Amino acid sequence: MKKGILLGLPLVLIAPLMLLMLGMGSANIEAVRAACATTTNSSTGGSFGIGTLNWRGASHYNKNPHPGERPYGERVPNMVTKIGASGASIIGFQEFEPPQAEAFLEATDGAWKIVAGKRRGHPSPADAIAYQPSAWNVDEVRYVSIRYGGPMIQVPLVRFTSTSGLGSLWVLNTHNPANAVGGSDAMRDAAVRAEAEALGKLQAAEPSTPLFLVGDMNDKARFKRLFLSVAGPGWSSANPSDQQIDWIMGSPAVTFSGTVVDRSTNDKAHNYTDHPFVYTTAQLAGSESGRPGASAGLGVMPASITATPGGPVRGQVLVANANIKTRGGFNPGVRALAGPSPDFITLNEVEDVPLSQMRSAAPGYDAYREEQPADANDAGQAMGSAIMWRSDTWTMLDGGRVKIVDDDHTVFKGTNKLWDRFAAWGIFQRSDGAVVSVIAVHHMTNVYRFPRQWGNPSMSRAEQYGLGMDYLIDLVGVLAPYGPVLVGGDMNSHPNDGPNAAAPRMAAAGYQYTKDSGVIYNFYAAPVEVTETWEISQAAVHSDHPALFTRMAMNGAGPGTNATIGTRPAGCPPCPTPGNLGTLLQPVAATGNLEAAKVAASAAYQAGFRGEDLVTAVAIARVESTWDPMATNGSHFGLWQISAQHKGKVPGWNTQADIFDPLLNARYAFALYSARPGSGEAKFADWIPFEKTDYHQFLDVARQAVAATGGDTTNVGNTGCTVSPIQVAGELSAALKARLDAMMNTSNGLCGLSWTSGAPCTYDNQCPKVVDALYGGPGVGRGYGNGQDVAQGIINAGLAQSHGTGLDPLPPVGAVVSYNTGNGVGHVAIYVGGGKIFGNDYGCSANGVYGCVGFADVHTPGGSVTWALPKQAFDLGGMPAVAA
Repeated sequence: MKKGILLGLPLVLIAPLMLLMLGMGSANIEAVRAACATTTNSSTGGSFGIGTLNWRGASHYNKNPHPGERPYGERVPNMVTKIGASGASIIGFQEFEPPQAEAFLEATDGAWKIVAGKRRGHPSPADAIAYQPSAWNVDEVRYVSIRYGGPMIQVPLVRFTSTSGLGSLWVLNTHNPANAVGGSDAMRDAAVRAEAEALGKLQAAEPSTPLFLVGDMNDKARFKRLFLSVAGPGWSSANPSDQQIDWIMGSPAVTFSGTVVDRSTNDKAHNYTDHPFVYTTAQLAGSESGRPGASAGLGVMPASITATPGGPVRGQVLVANANIKTRGGFNPGVRALAGPSPDFITLNEVEDVPLSQMRSAAPGYDAYREEQPADANDAGQAMGSAIMWRSDTWTMLDGGRVKIVDDDHTVFKGTNKLWDRFAAWGIFQRSDGAVVSVIAVHHMTNVYRFPRQWGNPSMSRAEQYGLGMDYLIDLVGVLAPYGPVLVGGDMNSHPNDGPNAAAPRMAAAGYQYTKDSGVIYNFYAAPVEVTETWEISQAAVHSDHPALFTRMAMNGAGPGTNATIGTRPAGCPPCPTPGNLGTLLQPVAATGNLEAAKVAASAAYQAGFRGEDLVTAVAIARVESTWDPMATNGSHFGLWQISAQHKGKVPGWNTQADIFDPLLNARYAFALYSARPGSGEAKFADWIPFEKTDYHQFLDVARQAVAATGGDTTNVGNTGCTVSPIQVAGELSAALKARLDAMMNTSNGLCGLSWTSGAPCTYDNQCPKVVDALYGGPGVGRGYGNGQDVAQGIINAGLAQSHGTGLDPLPPVGAVVSYNTGNGVGHVAIYVGGGKIFGNDYGCSANGVYGCVGFADVHTPGGSVTWALPKQAFDLGGMPAVAA
């Protein structure tokens, strides 16, 4: 039996209906729209967002206001918006007085709950832990007593259990006394000891349970030193420095990444409060952490990075790249490299040089490489690359290693070798806050000069090299959000060696390079520009390679400026970019189904098939899977029934679910096709000789699908998007129609619309977002989870105007139409008249690609249908600029 294809969303996103029915004030509605979009993130295998936030108590406005301070009621919506944007699902609140608590809970309308502390023996939200009930259940509440100036208070210690399989954890939230309330260092120290001792007892009783301490400690480095000395070994801080008094601490079962200290909220309570909002991602033990010493598999990216994005990088950065083969030549070699005082030095083949020797040979420089891996077969190449940096200018925030090649069966100078290859990475912060990432990489011995292999490996050496470049570019993408990425090392290829060589692959990713007379490179991306480059001789660095120096003007390069993936041409509706095709338009069980064939055609084109071979590939997919992307036959999967034995030939197949992605499946098919000699049917020898059905009978439908997707003339992932010619009914309200038109024309998804500032920029699998944006929201969804939940919510609220199969008679224009397709997800869209609905995953010239917005037949999603008008007149929350 074929598996159904999901048309709605995960429970993370929330549909827009119910708040519109409540008639809340516009400020609170906007706050809720932002707040209800966050939840636990289990996609990384064990992480969630946690934070701490001091609200600046409501009573201060009357007692001792800051100049320009605003009352709490004006600040609550702004605070809730910040909370929603953080992605945290548990947050410790301080100075969260009863009026603020009441306003927060009203604004978030059930999306958040709180566990209060106690004051004078009675519950008090002043010290509370806020949590999302969709993500966590409260199992137990305890209290820790501390002195807060004069009185004793009880701060909450809560055991939460995840609703999505992350297990249980404890969180203690506190507010240690400030001088303003009569606190002192001695009083704060006593509070810290009480908190550390309470957590220590828990750790002794439940050693594997993650524990957290969050709060306003009213102390900087003193707090951290004392807490860590009392709490015991293994505790760590999420804070990137010791310059805050708002802290997040985690037990040995926890690591942190992506900590944000949002200082914009520290505005003397003009719009927010008088503290920064600190939040982070907590990685729980048992999930992939990528920490030092791990024996990571091929292409496993770092899952936990301890760094925050930096500001624009000004001035110049000098980088030296060298391969120094012998320990005996290392000291004079590295001294020659350090002579011009480069900011960074990347080194290769230094596995037998200890870090202590690196530091002593070049005073003023620190050095890093990850610890010895557990797998002895990886030891040599894994330890071969290192990074050195000027310690008076740069501080290392985090670092690691990624395997980019596994089991290279090369015949090198007549000898069989089995080698792996790695990239070492580090994130560094300058004293002015600028952040730069550096990668030191040593790629495979030239695959074009030495193509021979021993044994029977599944890939050629050139294919392995190209796969390694895929992983290297993936690593660049992981690091780019923190700041500009500089890549240097011995790439063992020349620019004209072939399409998989380092230079053309990095160029395709948006990177330029400098290089020595051989194969040592430095890669950089705009707006960075080279101001000077030179090399020094092999003899000078005691190597068989010259060394390369590159001086670069950074020109304000900052986080994300390296990323070139995801751009769309002007005027193109928000369509998926290559690599993110997503799932499909509708269930595909019918023979010759054109819509299903168009999905295969889109994927095949983006993977690289062209001309008549593109048509053949689509027809073969019909024979293989009946164009069902979820088709499985033993160890063969997806549209082109890719065998598990090919896993790893193309990056991205990490779990079984990955290969059901049509685009990844197509890329595997194209890799197999490309590896076959000859032309025409000979290129499809992995399929045709074994087929029981003649693919030629499906060529006509395949050709129609290719034509419909613009195959062979337009890349449907980039430029095939045009405004739909469908005209919506005249009775659709002018404001609603203006929003619909804007969504069809924007080139940047929801983020390109004037009324959706800060919203996520995709419609892929997120149907409630579209409805939310049309009805005046920021496009994050609210109220109910997915399309099927919206349908049930309408029924539960007694608003359903139709409930059954089909829609007969048709609903009025502007109705919210929800479908329960029986797959647990369903769909939701807007009826626009003429038998058409408007929603996500339709449009882009009806090319069948997911992630777009557009029109479809009202009966297309199928299943049980219900509809309702949320209000007689639509509350759009203010006229958007495009409709004015």
